[in-house]
Amino acid sequence: MLFNCFDGYHLGRGAWLGNGLMGLFIIALVAVIIILLFKKDSTPTKRKTNNDAMKLLDKKFVTGELTEEEYIHRKNLLKK
Repeated sequence: MLFNCFDGYHLGRGAWLGNGLMGLFIIALVAVIIILLFKKDSTPTKRKTNNDAMKLLDKKFVTGELTEEEYIHRKNLLKK
């Protein structure tokens, strides 16, 4: 009687284990989706900032505010 889980009052052996694993699976799935959304969202922002900085650097070089050495040095820093 102790091991009889199918007596009408219980859900059977391992019912809670299955529900728990399904809950963990759903939490893990939501976490992965959130991480991917944040990772995807941050990448274009970095590229945009880098492109804006490069345009500003080009403009300063063209107007004569920077020497060629300064321009090359700063351009290399931005590429890193």
